[in-house]
Amino acid sequence: MLISVSDKPRKIAVKPTEFSIELVTHICERMANGETMAQICIPDEMPHPYTVRKWALSKINGFDVMYAHARELQMHAWVDGIMDIADAPPVMVTQQVAGQANVTETRIDPADAQHRRNQIDTRKWLASKVLPKIYGEPKSQISVVHTDARALSDSELAAIIHAASPQLTIDGHCEPVTDKTE
Repeated sequence: MLISVSDKPRKIAVKPTEFSIELVTHICERMANGETMAQICIPDEMPHPYTVRKWALSKINGFDVMYAHARELQMHAWVDGIMDIADAPPVMVTQQVAGQANVTETRIDPADAQHRRNQIDTRKWLASKVLPKIYGEPKSQISVVHTDARALSDSELAAIIHAASPQLTIDGHCEPVTDKTE
């Protein structure tokens, strides 16, 4: 096997490492529009994603606040994109029906459906972690004013237990939750 070696040395792209307000403002605007840091930093004139995160952690010229705000807006853009994924027409596949010549059936591609499910679940999960107050699971708020549970009446204790777990009763047994509005 013959391998040819070029006489010319290969140019290695050097990513910028010098901080500038114009550059980080451009990066934050693109993040806020939903682009990932990897997408933003592809061109040679853009810094490496590690460099951008390092600038944010270094709190240079308030970039940490700009970066955090851009990340929040990015999550909103990704959540908005969930509807685009869900509403896009499904990919259809046509297959010949086994044992029947010239008969085909068309159905939704299950791999496409699973791919979309994964895209949506990933965006929901990320949003719930980055912006838990907006997209996270609601947490039940229980506060007990009394410091000594022995000082509570049975009805007060039952109300606290019911708020913590509607299935539990005062005696510790579980009951199915039913709607008692009839």
